[in-house]
Amino acid sequence: MREIAAAALAAEVTRLGTMVSHVFIVDRSGVELHAPGDVLGPGHAKLLAAEGLGNVYLLEPSDKIDEVVDQLGVVRRPPVEIREGDVVAREVRSSDGKVKIAPGTRLDAAGVAAVGAARVATVPVCAREREVEAQLASAYLSKGGLSPVRPVRPDPVQLAAQAPVFFPISPRAEVLVAVEDDGVRLRIFNLLMSAGHGVREQRTWDDGAAERARADVVLLGVDAAAEACPKVRESILYRASTILVCAEDGKGPQVYKALQAGANDILSLPVRQDVLLEKVRACVALQGKRTTVKPGILKERRTTPREKRAMTCELRDPALGRPLEVTTATIVEFGDGGVRIEYGLLEAARVADYRPHSVHPGHFFYNYARANPLGRDFMVTITAPGQPSLESSARVTHVSRSLSAEVAGLAFTRVQQGATKRLTSVRKPQP
Repeated sequence: MREIAAAALAAEVTRLGTMVSHVFIVDRSGVELHAPGDVLGPGHAKLLAAEGLGNVYLLEPSDKIDEVVDQLGVVRRPPVEIREGDVVAREVRSSDGKVKIAPGTRLDAAGVAAVGAARVATVPVCAREREVEAQLASAYLSKGGLSPVRPVRPDPVQLAAQAPVFFPISPRAEVLVAVEDDGVRLRIFNLLMSAGHGVREQRTWDDGAAERARADVVLLGVDAAAEACPKVRESILYRASTILVCAEDGKGPQVYKALQAGANDILSLPVRQDVLLEKVRACVALQGKRTTVKPGILKERRTTPREKRAMTCELRDPALGRPLEVTTATIVEFGDGGVRIEYGLLEAARVADYRPHSVHPGHFFYNYARANPLGRDFMVTITAPGQPSLESSARVTHVSRSLSAEVAGLAFTRVQQGATKRLTSVRKPQP
């Protein structure tokens, strides 16, 4: 589990407006504050700051909630040992599965009677030596922090099973699902609703219906995407929105036409929940909504390590009679297999020219993208004081936007063994 200050969590929610929790959030007294799928908004941020909660814990996908709260001092007592003033750490359900007592409830005489009527073997309550901390968590939940009971919640273990990285919290997205296929549309609707995102659905793109409320992400069917994407971009409320195209295998020509028409990425069918949520998170990140809470690295994807460096590089295409749109860039990370560079925006950035974790066909770097079957290599020259320059052919792996700059990943055509040892920072060490 990961420990984070409640004030820091409140600041993150305030900065991004609303967030979705993908894990259990537990107070240090053992009280469960939030569960996967809960939405944290400005009201939660205000309460987190006002009620004086200290640190809270964001559980990892592999953490078992019952084991964690036991480690934090939660005691499971039979109903006959429950006393007035005890704070319930986790919800108490009756034999029929209905929630009888919410987490964080400070039991009074009626609450003790309700525990007995629930006919449960044990009740998880906070240790009495942590009563002060438990009362703070109880006040937070009772004053509006408690999320409504949800019939279906996403399973963190399932979501993290195939993912290389896992985000414990992410910005909440407003999604419009405009897919004609009823089965696909309803499945996407239910998966996003269970995860805590705001969702609306309609069979096709309708200018009149869409203009009544804005959406961060629009999902379209592949057959109608090429025609609908320009209409989405023309709509005032949707010019900054991202577009996902739902497509089965074998729809390559239609997908390419949709990307050329303004779509950002593809959602492969049949829909998987972990893939859907990652696509939505990445699309929202293209709009500048990124959480500062670091994700958990579940699978290492890098074949060679990269180091943070402060160097510059030159980019050129020997076969081109004119300079590239970007001729020089700052190296952010450097490794034997490639570099990550940053450079200023050449013009006003359009959301339609970016594709999560890849290079969009509308971007000028697509001619040199590794994902482009007709792309070609370009040359990267890296120099450092007192060192021989390093020159290598490369391809672009991804391009993303960062405030007033763009960040791109460059993969060397051939791994440059020992490059990180030969080249040092352009900044000479201070004596």
